[in-house]
Amino acid sequence: MGENIHDTCGAHPGGSKRRLCDHGTWQQRPETEPSQEPAKESEETPEEELENAHERLKADLAADLLALVKSSDPAFFEQLVVDLMLKMGYGGPDDGAGRVTQYGKDEGIDGIINEDSLGLDVIYLQAKRWGGTVGRPEIQKFVGALHGKRAKKGVFITTSTFSEDAE
Repeated sequence: MGENIHDTCGAHPGGSKRRLCDHGTWQQRPETEPSQEPAKESEETPEEELENAHERLKADLAADLLALVKSSDPAFFEQLVVDLMLKMGYGGPDDGAGRVTQYGKDEGIDGIINEDSLGLDVIYLQAKRWGGTVGRPEIQKFVGALHGKRAKKGVFITTSTFSEDAE
């Protein structure tokens, strides 16, 4: 049983020279393993270290989610945007308050959120899963699509950024 220490044992908390094995017992580490180096002194308080670690984790998670969304197909992103708007509290009490328009025949509108049961107050959505910057021409196309629907409200959401003239 001692031969498989390298494969079946985990490190002991606190960096001691013992290991926890699959069967739940602690065994001595072989002397050939390097010992852990002592932690470096930090200028930050423990609270600051935790806050910084939390911020790094949030940034990493955001980057991972963005990469995942950018690699998805456009239909997935459009449905994600509709679902996000509904989860944010937009839409009426009905289960069918939000829907994705028919892909390719959407006339510049990717999703519709009905804010009331009758569908009289509507939010039109444009979802752009882009890698480049969204410029003014794309915003103008969306405004034209909103005008064609006689819309009062529209939301343009992108995985990218907006150019200065598009903001």
